[in-house]
Amino acid sequence: MISKLQNPKTKLYGELKSLLSGKDFPWFYNDKSTEDDGYEVKESESYNFPFLSHAFLTRPGEVNLYPTPNSSHLNLASKVLCEIFEYNNINVNCIYRINANMVFPSPSRGIKVSRPHRDHCFDHKNLLIYFTNAGGKTIVEDVSKRRDSSYSLSLSHNPKEDDIIVFEGVMHCHELPQEKRRLVLVVTYI
Repeated sequence: MISKLQNPKTKLYGELKSLLSGKDFPWFYNDKSTEDDGYEVKESESYNFPFLSHAFLTRPGEVNLYPTPNSSHLNLASKVLCEIFEYNNINVNCIYRINANMVFPSPSRGIKVSRPHRDHCFDHKNLLIYFTNAGGKTIVEDVSKRRDSSYSLSLSHNPKEDDIIVFEGVMHCHELPQEKRRLVLVVTYI
């Protein structure tokens, strides 16, 4: 299930959005969108594309067994998330990861999707904030259709700028944008 949250669009939210959209923000190149997680995926159905990333808080297991601060901008991102969680009456026990992702348009490839994946191998929730109006549906597993070890990616959200969604930490993927860069903040939490 995908739930859309209300975006309070506070002053701090505007600062974070401007920072991420600015020419001086540090982005880091990743040559593929996901690591091999043991799920069989047909290459014709998905694309393990390169993208730019900025890890505010690295996920447990990447460097340490706990989330690790990784950015001088973590405090701003954390304050914005606190405002969003409070505005939507969501109690959070722990944030595992905060990461900004930038994906560039891929019109010559047609509509492709990222490789289906889970962000962690343990229970968690995902929150996505869309900072641009680039499209690129987020497609999420419908757990009510899960059979044995197979999964069904059948729930989707067609994002608009400033949308915020949450979903359980299940298999998911997203379409690549066709015309504009897709700028998203990915947050995992319990």
